[in-house]
Amino acid sequence: MVEFGIKIAPFINRFICNQGNSIGIDILLLTQEWKCRFNLKGYIKMDRKFINQLRNQLKDRRHHLLKEVKLRLREFKDSGGYRLTDTADIASNLVDDEIVMSIAQGEAREIEEIDNALSQIKKGKYGVCECCGKKINKQRLVAIPFVRLCLKCKEAEERDEGAQDHNGGYYRVGSVDYDEFEKDDEKSDSIKYIEKSDINPFAN
Repeated sequence: MVEFGIKIAPFINRFICNQGNSIGIDILLLTQEWKCRFNLKGYIKMDRKFINQLRNQLKDRRHHLLKEVKLRLREFKDSGGYRLTDTADIASNLVDDEIVMSIAQGEAREIEEIDNALSQIKKGKYGVCECCGKKINKQRLVAIPFVRLCLKCKEAEERDEGAQDHNGGYYRVGSVDYDEFEKDDEKSDSIKYIEKSDINPFAN
C-alpha cells in the first residue's frame, strides 16, 4: 500500500492542478492523509539509524535512573531509623534527607520525560516540537534526547516562567508517585519500543 501511494502521488498531484471541482479537493485530502500515514513528502521524517541510537540511549538512561531512584529511596527510609540526641545532628540528617529526596524527584521526572520520548518514537512522532509542531534540531536531540520543545519554543517558555517567578508565581513540573519505583521493574525494563541542564547526561 505504501509503495502504491508513493507511485501514484505525483500523478494525483498533477490531476489536482488540472481540476477545480470537488473531486480534486477530495483527492487532495486523501493525499494529505497518505503523507501523514506513510511519511510521504511534507511529513517530518528522521533517519531510522539515528532514532534507534537515541532510543537505545534513552532506554539505557532509564534503566540507570530507575536503579538510582530506588537506591535513594532505600537511603531515605534507612535514615528514618536514627536515634540522635544532639539537635545539630538531627538537623543535619534532616537536611541530608531533603537533599536525597530532591535528587530522587529530579531523577523521577527525567524518567517521565524519557517515557514520553519512547512513546513518541513508537508513534512515529519523535523529534517534533509539542508546541509549534516543527522539527527539532538534531543537535538538540543528541544533547537532550527526551526534549519536547524546539529551542525557540523552549526559550519562550523560560521567559514566561521567569515572569511567573518574578511575580511570585510557583511553577511545578508534574507529580511523582514514588510507590511505583518500589515495585519490581521487570515491566519497566521490558520496553520494546522501536524511541535541564547544560550537562549532557547521555555523554560517555
